[in-house]
Amino acid sequence: MIADVHRSCLPKWMPPMKDFILNNWGSLASVLGLVFSFLAFLFSKGASKAARQARDLAQSRSLAQDMNNLDRIARDLVSDIDGGRGERACERTRELISQLQYLCARWVKLLSKESKDSLMTAREQLVSVHEVLVSNSSNAISAQNRPELIKSSVRASEVFSKEYGAAVMASDFAGEQWKGPSLTRFWRK
Repeated sequence: MIADVHRSCLPKWMPPMKDFILNNWGSLASVLGLVFSFLAFLFSKGASKAARQARDLAQSRSLAQDMNNLDRIARDLVSDIDGGRGERACERTRELISQLQYLCARWVKLLSKESKDSLMTAREQLVSVHEVLVSNSSNAISAQNRPELIKSSVRASEVFSKEYGAAVMASDFAGEQWKGPSLTRFWRK
């Protein structure tokens, strides 16, 4: 009697739907699973894209830090040469050459051809500075060599500054397309 009262309270469409669900629950569960799988696929594509952008941003920031470190050491090198500190300048050129080798090997896939060429030019200038510094046995920088050593060191520092700026810009616009003017024309001598 109580069951009859409850049955009479139910809408007329409820018992046939209950029967449909009970008879086809396996098929309905499969369709529902397919819908959830499709939604998971859509969300995973978005997550994958976000993860890729985050990785690119971290790499460009790390490259920027490496370039900034090279630039700082190169500016210290210029100060050491200008101050006549030959031994410290020699140590800094060795450090710069070593760090530059590391940077080029680590970031070979991320650096553009133009960047690689300018970094190799800076390396050649640093090697020539190092050769002049090593050839002087007294560790003092002669007045006649000082202007040329400073000039070469400043050129190397300018390359590192330019590449540092490019790496910072890449991290600022990671995941976006740069819509501003081409900056490479300002960097050419």
